[in-house]
Amino acid sequence: TLVPIQPRHCLPCFPAAVATALVALLAAASAVPAAASTYYLGPSGSDSNDGLSSAAAWATISKANSTLRAGDTVILLPGSYSGTIAPSTSGTSTNRIRYVGSLSNPGSVAVGNVSLTKSFVTVMGVKSSSGAGINYPAQYDSVAFCTLGYVRFGGGKYSMLSNCTINGQLHFAANGGLACYDHGVFDPNCVAPAEQDTVRRSTINLGAVYPGDRAMTFHGHVQSCVIDSNL
Repeated sequence: TLVPIQPRHCLPCFPAAVATALVALLAAASAVPAAASTYYLGPSGSDSNDGLSSAAAWATISKANSTLRAGDTVILLPGSYSGTIAPSTSGTSTNRIRYVGSLSNPGSVAVGNVSLTKSFVTVMGVKSSSGAGINYPAQYDSVAFCTLGYVRFGGGKYSMLSNCTINGQLHFAANGGLACYDHGVFDPNCVAPAEQDTVRRSTINLGAVYPGDRAMTFHGHVQSCVIDSNL
């Protein structure tokens, strides 16, 4: 007598160890991140656009900040933007997050401010009259070919500013700009000094410096920072 074979689902047909490995493989495949994207930002754009071309550009820096992920680049078209460059996530050592304006004419791309607290972020070719800060817990960030007001490394580490024009003060400090000590009393909120940061091949215009001014400062246990080959 022939016994009819009942249909079965595929996965239980495998031995238990093979089935477990297959489930793990499928889960890993579904976790692979999407390919990096290049987005566009323009003064006449709209945040309801997909941002994937200059004709479908976003309008605000905040849209870019909340959208960019590791490996992504946003191209800032000429114009003025009121927001602050401050991405909500970090890049990685092999997939940085990039904000790119005009390297040859940074003044054509004006932003409100640059304030980096995430890691592996690059900002290039913008003008910020307010300035730029690389602040704790940021690491391995870079700012290049920009025109800036003040610059502060506030507890950020292993970061670089190069080929920029700085029209204001330059500070290396601990997190939040803290000096860590006030008349010999330690501030317990001081948790991270600037460390191994570099300013290179830039033009530094401190302006008129009067007695008592602190146009360039190193405080808050700053360690191993370099100012090299600047004008």
